[in-house]
Amino acid sequence: MSWGIQPQGMIGHSIGEYVAATLAGVFSLADALKLVAIRGKLMQQCPIGAMLAVGMSAETLQPLLLDDLVISVNNAPELCVVSGSDRAIEQLEKKLSKDNIFCRRLHTSHAFHSPLMDRAIAPFVAEFSGIKLNPPQIPFISNVTGDWITTEQAINPNYWGNHLRESVQFAPGIAKLVAAPNHIFLEVGVGNTLSKLVKQQTQTHTVLSSIRNFQENQSDVAFLLEILGQLWLTGISINWSAFYSQEQRHRVPLPTYPFQRQRYWVDGENISYQTDSKSEIQNPSDWFYIPSWERSLPHPKIDLSQQKHCWLVLADFHELGTEIIQILQAAGHDVIIVNRGEKYHQPTYRTFTVNPLSSNDFGELFEDLELRELLPQQILYLWGFDSEHHEDTQNFPYLQGLAQVIETFSNKINTVQMTIVTNDGQLVIGNEKINPMNAIALGMSKVISQEIPSINCRCVDISSSETSNYKQLAQQLIIESLTFTTETVIAYRGNHRWQQIFKPAQINSSPRKSSLQSEGVYLIVGDMTTGLGTVFAELLPTVSSSDPNHENDVTQTKLKLGIISNEIPETLKIILDKLPIENIYINVDITNQQQFQQAISSIENKLGQINGVFYSTPMSNENSMALLSQLTTENWEYNYRTKIQGLFVLAETFHNKPLDFCLLQSSLSSILGGLGLAAYAAANAVIDAFTVQQNQNTTFPWISINWDACRSDEETVINQGFAANLAALALTPQEVWNTTRKILDWGLAESVIVSKANLQQRLKQWVTQKPSITETSTEITHTRPQLTNDYVAPSNEIESAIAQIWQNLLGIAPIGIHDSFFDLGGHSLMAIQAISRIRDRFGVELSMRNLLYEAPTIAGIATFITAQQPAPENLDEMNALLTEIQNLSPEEIAQQLAM
Repeated sequence: MSWGIQPQGMIGHSIGEYVAATLAGVFSLADALKLVAIRGKLMQQCPIGAMLAVGMSAETLQPLLLDDLVISVNNAPELCVVSGSDRAIEQLEKKLSKDNIFCRRLHTSHAFHSPLMDRAIAPFVAEFSGIKLNPPQIPFISNVTGDWITTEQAINPNYWGNHLRESVQFAPGIAKLVAAPNHIFLEVGVGNTLSKLVKQQTQTHTVLSSIRNFQENQSDVAFLLEILGQLWLTGISINWSAFYSQEQRHRVPLPTYPFQRQRYWVDGENISYQTDSKSEIQNPSDWFYIPSWERSLPHPKIDLSQQKHCWLVLADFHELGTEIIQILQAAGHDVIIVNRGEKYHQPTYRTFTVNPLSSNDFGELFEDLELRELLPQQILYLWGFDSEHHEDTQNFPYLQGLAQVIETFSNKINTVQMTIVTNDGQLVIGNEKINPMNAIALGMSKVISQEIPSINCRCVDISSSETSNYKQLAQQLIIESLTFTTETVIAYRGNHRWQQIFKPAQINSSPRKSSLQSEGVYLIVGDMTTGLGTVFAELLPTVSSSDPNHENDVTQTKLKLGIISNEIPETLKIILDKLPIENIYINVDITNQQQFQQAISSIENKLGQINGVFYSTPMSNENSMALLSQLTTENWEYNYRTKIQGLFVLAETFHNKPLDFCLLQSSLSSILGGLGLAAYAAANAVIDAFTVQQNQNTTFPWISINWDACRSDEETVINQGFAANLAALALTPQEVWNTTRKILDWGLAESVIVSKANLQQRLKQWVTQKPSITETSTEITHTRPQLTNDYVAPSNEIESAIAQIWQNLLGIAPIGIHDSFFDLGGHSLMAIQAISRIRDRFGVELSMRNLLYEAPTIAGIATFITAQQPAPENLDEMNALLTEIQNLSPEEIAQQLAM
């Protein structure tokens, strides 16, 4: 305000109204601070409750509320908050979730702005004695009424008492403000939460935030100055004298400039554009989640004759598949039956045989179905059912080939429901005989849905001990396929339907006990270059008997350390050689049973009996990552070799040994999926399932930790755009070690998920509420926004073609060659389409990393494409060779081929 920016009107949100009132002169600052502190104290003494955000309008939501529930906040036209008792909120949450209505719990201890606050009103009003209330000097909107506050309300203590109990009418208040066409909205506070709410009610007003979100990697001063500049551009008068009052000026000579009287002002509206949202970072005690299962209501029965579908059933003559096919055919559905065989074949009109390992067979199948106008709406994948081989990896290439051909035909298919059926892939009721390899489908299914917008993919697991009643199973699977749900992992056990959930597991700072012995012998197995093996090797020696609080004191420990890896970096050897502990490192193939057992014997002979094992696997890298369209068997073989194959050797070697634990490194990708992570997520899902299986067969605990991204202490890479959203969530080595200690000390068994951001929100964003990606219209709807870089037009054919693709996709023109894809409003899901279109246009192997991380500009992508194209001299040689071939006679061609 000292810079000349004076508000013509204000609105606060809940307690924010006290800020508005203070600026308006109703309270003195000292009185306002006193009242806010007392208000908070009194509200905390009220009965506890809960609050639930709901994606509905207040009018639509009100009839659904029980007597002890109220709408406590009216945030936007389609967003409200409900307050009430914990039990009532829980019942409402279940009802809304069942009806596929967005809702989520808020992290609050009480039901604010509800009748549960009544106890605080009288004592709070009494605190106003001796406090002077003045008429407002600047108009502001009342949260209680959603209209301009009156003088009588502002100076009445009873108003402020009711303010803490009544519903916050933020949406009506914004509606009042946006009615005036020329208002500029400026959010004063951290982040842009309120700005987003305002934008839901207007597309024509300028909406700005004055303070950056704390997760944005930008200077606070730079952000504030940028906003000040945007205010000036909108016509706000700035008091520049006050702005520069603290600066010291120096005379600087400048070159002369011929003023050409050319106007370069850009007329046009500011536009809002979305980027990937960033989740709030939680306290370390809130980083932990445990996978679990809960019973859900069965889907209502469906009259199959009412709505006919075209089904693609990958059956293989199994009794379950036969039962499903018969039920569907009897109801008049089109059923295409696909069985595995040596080669592509069509024994009957709607029965096909394909070799799923052939790159062409699935393509021929879908081309045939397209000609018959029988492209499927439902795909039921039963090839992963009834697998007897616990090392069978065939599901990966099968699903890979099927997904790739669906992506090819995706522009001809509206939406496909793909249901993948496995057996004994999940431990639900405790008596299943787990087959870890069935988890391949679980990891892949999430990525398939994320990369191919036209596919809704879910996994349904059934128990092999209950497969005698195929008729019931067939009915359950058909109804499950035909019923829309956001759940992606389902299980059926008998008559009951189960859904996978993830429960928070808060770990207090004081451990129950220490699972690491200061004089113990510990083994690190696996990757020591890109995995967490190096972190464990460097920080394990800090464990000591004189160190109950886990202080780093290497000098006191008597711990012994053994390392077995295919490759041990020289840098790690130097670190180990300098440690004042007894250690041994052996370089062998950990997938070779004989070599591995010999290495274990050597370590035990030198160090003694092993107490615990740490299994390290590579983080995602170029070898493990690829979009589905570019995925090859090499990507899967790399993940299988570095993550899964060693597990069988590990289990066989330590089956009868008295370990304290065996800890495996897994990834959050098996829970959240991730673009380009189909093979990586599938392999990590197998690790999680392998842990469950081993805990059924061994006397010591197996633990897998699903890690988020991890970075070294030296890494400071936080790119603007896509990578910036993930950088704040990456764990440092010390955080990795502290987290590992907590998990071991508290005895958390099987899979433990570690996420620095709210896992439920991330699941909703990436898994349970998959954003819909549709082809963007080629009609340009917006002009280029004001960016930090100048506009530079494309200078060659490649840059022009890329610019046209981006303009069609983003609906913005013109786009300069140095404009960031993400600054223009692109997000990671839209990047899939950009990569696909550029790849098709130029015929180059463009990876996800090129656009998302390395070159998010037209100039960068053009440079990459140019590097892959043949040099001009090579093109001349090719043209000359083709001309020579064309001039050859048939006899000369035959003679050349015979040579």
